[in-house]
Amino acid sequence: MIATFSKSQQQAQLLTFFVNPPITLLSGATSPLENMPDFLQKLSYIDPLRYLVKIIRGVTLKDAPWSALWPNLLALCVFAIILFSVSAWRFRKQ
Repeated sequence: MIATFSKSQQQAQLLTFFVNPPITLLSGATSPLENMPDFLQKLSYIDPLRYLVKIIRGVTLKDAPWSALWPNLLALCVFAIILFSVSAWRFRKQ
């Protein structure tokens, strides 16, 4: 999706340098979400990486059952559908 907003490959790569750090920090991968201020915790719900981190931690550390993982997987599927749709729509406009 970032590439559809860019005019060149170099611009897309540089744009990811500004997008990826906040996404990583808001995901809970580097520090627990509970330690973040309330507004950042609420903002993290629009971060797809948050749900992936929960799935990975659930599988690798907690041996979580499918019933505990499916809401996060469903959220990831919704994000994938939305982001792919927006990307395809923006790509057709070019």
